[in-house]
Amino acid sequence: MKLLCSDEPGKETAVRFNGTALGAYVLAGPDSGALEVSLNDGPWKAHDLYHRYSRGLHYPRTVMLLTDLKRKEHRVRLRLSSKSNPASKGTAARILQFTVN
Repeated sequence: MKLLCSDEPGKETAVRFNGTALGAYVLAGPDSGALEVSLNDGPWKAHDLYHRYSRGLHYPRTVMLLTDLKRKEHRVRLRLSSKSNPASKGTAARILQFTVN
């Protein structure tokens, strides 16, 4: 299984999809950070990956990044934020897979 991961703030990747929503299956561990998302070159919006169960394990969870979109092709840029949840010990993101509706 491939895992898209980084703990280096500023690291960026892009995804294209056709649909109305985009989510990510993540492993949210004690060092989970935040992902910043830009839809079709729009403004960045942060999504906290840390979960209350992250403190003691790498908790598998789904994070919905974008919803209620027009059904068409979208380009999404994802960037690892330098900011993270105060309870987190880092800035990591571990993405198992993306999900599209």
